[in-house]
Amino acid sequence: MFDSIIPDAFPNLYADQWRLGLQQLQSRLDSYVNTEMVNGEGKRFSKIAPFDARQITTRFGDTNPDDLDLEFRWLYVNFKDSAHRVDRREAMQLGAIGSPHASILRNQLAAAGRDRDKTLIDGIRGTVQGGKTGGTAIPFDANQIIPVNYVHSGTPANSGMTFDKIIEISRKFGVNEVTGQDVENQSAGTIIVSYNQIADLLHETKFTSADFSEIRRLHTGQVINLMGLSIKAVSADLLPYVDGTDVRTCYAFARNSVVFGIAENPMSWVNEMPDKKHDVQLRTEWGWGCTRLDEEGVIAIACDESP
Repeated sequence: MFDSIIPDAFPNLYADQWRLGLQQLQSRLDSYVNTEMVNGEGKRFSKIAPFDARQITTRFGDTNPDDLDLEFRWLYVNFKDSAHRVDRREAMQLGAIGSPHASILRNQLAAAGRDRDKTLIDGIRGTVQGGKTGGTAIPFDANQIIPVNYVHSGTPANSGMTFDKIIEISRKFGVNEVTGQDVENQSAGTIIVSYNQIADLLHETKFTSADFSEIRRLHTGQVINLMGLSIKAVSADLLPYVDGTDVRTCYAFARNSVVFGIAENPMSWVNEMPDKKHDVQLRTEWGWGCTRLDEEGVIAIACDESP
């Protein structure tokens, strides 16, 4: 500290702006999923299973129609909010620092953005509701899980996100006619990871060698696209993690196999409360939900994060 003969005369100065804590400030997945407005308790989505052709073997024979194989999925929304109260007198006495109202609202909107991504992740990985009235529970398909020790060839061994695992995602989507070469519905795929998995990929030779320059990436270290699959990193807290095994589960989904329902986009209010000595309440509310429409269009990828 600077030594002075008049230290008592030095004032303490304070920044006149409030900083937000480090956090994911907005949704990073909203542009990768189809959205629907839900103005009721829930919304039902109907699907007709593929048909098979039948050979005609007789002249003037009777028509033998098949019944329709129908499947239903239900989407339900939940409402959430974030509310805080600021003492009117304390806000007046902050001086040059100023009121924290604007920063509080920004923080609440950031919470809504993260919750939007969490709702998407929880919706694609959880048990969804099917049946005519939504009474049939449909758990995540175990066949749609790429295990933590997956390798294309050789001895299985636990690993993080690898080139082989991404190829397996692409293979599964292709085999199931979800995405891939000459898939008519062009349902683009997205892989949701944390930055630990981005680091795994950047350690792969295929990302650093000039021989694989066709892999689209930014030189800043952001892996953004691979084999037609967008790779989006979110806060690690949004993806399931098992402490005992150091395994984090990431997810890949096809756009047309998932739907995100919105009942209310984030709305904010700033109100004086006469019954609370005119203190100010700041509140942000939103309502949304998500569901899987096709089991084949969502894949779980187990990734080892051991030190």
